[in-house]
Order: sequence, then structure tokens, then C-alpha cells
Amino acid sequence: MVDCLAAWWTDNQPSDRHLHEWVIDLDGGPANRADRTQFIKRIVERSHTMGLTIRLLDDPPDYSQDKS
Repeated sequence: MVDCLAAWWTDNQPSDRHLHEWVIDLDGGPANRADRTQFIKRIVERSHTMGLTIRLLDDPPDYSQDKS
């Protein structure tokens, strides 16, 4: 996921220079759960590299299934 975000930023940065913050709504899936330290470490490093604030919103487990 982090590599895909970085690739998107590389492709779109010239037209989106006004962006200074991303807000990413995580789905609590296995690749990006809040307790996945490698994901968190990589997203923080990428944030510094890109010069962006990246805010992660993390839904509680099974949140998407509880919506009625």
C-alpha cells in the first residue's frame, strides 16, 4: 500500500502541489491494521520523504460489518 501511495504521489505531485495532508481511512484489514508496526513505520518514513502529513483513521475491528 505504501509503495502504491508513493507511486501515485510521484505521478501526481506536479498537479497537486497544493496538497499538504492526506487522510487515509484504513479498513482494519490485515495489510494495514494499526498494530502492523512495519506498515506504520513505512508510512511515517514515506510521509517524511514526501513532505506530507499523513493522518490515518483506523476503524475498530469488524466496524464495516456492524454498519446496518
